[in-house]
Amino acid sequence: MNEENIITRSVSFHMGHRVPNHKSKCRNIHGHGYKVTIGVKGNINQESGKSEEGMVIDFGDLKDILHDTIYNLCDHAFMIYDGDILWKVTDFKHFCKTENMKIVIVHFIPTAENMAKYFYEIVSNELAIKSINKIELSYVIVQETEHSTATYTRKEGHKHEWEIFCNTLGCISKNCNIHLGRKCKMCGIDKL
Repeated sequence: MNEENIITRSVSFHMGHRVPNHKSKCRNIHGHGYKVTIGVKGNINQESGKSEEGMVIDFGDLKDILHDTIYNLCDHAFMIYDGDILWKVTDFKHFCKTENMKIVIVHFIPTAENMAKYFYEIVSNELAIKSINKIELSYVIVQETEHSTATYTRKEGHKHEWEIFCNTLGCISKNCNIHLGRKCKMCGIDKL
């Protein structure tokens, strides 16, 4: 019998954004109390005497990953699409820089659907780096309001082709060697 064990962990944070082309009020700057839930799948660790014996992964390890990859990036930040006219306004950029605002610049319109994909990539990369008990990210759910969620899961087969870029506020170089970031040429997702 094939078994699949999926465990979940959530993180909550507050973040502002706007959906620039929205037909209604979401085109305005506003914020939400987000809840992001991840589901990871894997086999139950059967190694006798190990701390993780009987677990797919320790919930504490998942908490640390979510805090390091999502919470620290997004809590009390403002997520903005790099193609948003608001971001292109020099005064707005200058204000954010001089006031040391926490800005998350992304290459997509920051809807719950796009955020779910973005968070999937970030967490998936972190899990791959840590190679914890051969687990795999199954899905990411972004809850934007009490009644509204978006879920992202990936079909097998997508391989990323990373290119270097800089998304640090105030840096003018497209190929910065100081503030290195990566972006997939195929899907456009950022690798932090």
